[in-house]
Amino acid sequence: KCQPHKFLSPELERHEILLGSFSLLLGSSVSALISCYLMNGGRSTIYYNVAEHGWFWYFVSWPFVFIWQDYLTYWHHRFYHLPLVYKYFHKLHHKYKHPTAFSVTAIHPVEFLHMQAVLASPMVLFPVHWSVFVTLMIY
Repeated sequence: KCQPHKFLSPELERHEILLGSFSLLLGSSVSALISCYLMNGGRSTIYYNVAEHGWFWYFVSWPFVFIWQDYLTYWHHRFYHLPLVYKYFHKLHHKYKHPTAFSVTAIHPVEFLHMQAVLASPMVLFPVHWSVFVTLMIY
């Protein structure tokens, strides 16, 4: 807990937990749909044999994918702080003045899906070995 002596009101904490849980359910459902699509022959740039793109790209792709996702996450957050976008989407996240473990997922569903798209973007934009993508997504 970032602020060990400050707490949300019980009502606000319940709201944060419910919203965060809904966001996680939504994100899991979308991930399941994407997984089913890919496992049934859908198109992606994920590959399984390192020889397809070589060892050089395999090792370079680790920092490349990490920096790509981190960079887009930064701009994603900046975008949601634009006045009009903030008012309708991101302000919800900032009503929790005392961060908890649930604060990160207690965001507007549109913002949550946008963030999920940012994190999933490497698997449709450039070749990425499954081990790189899965490890960085877990991280």
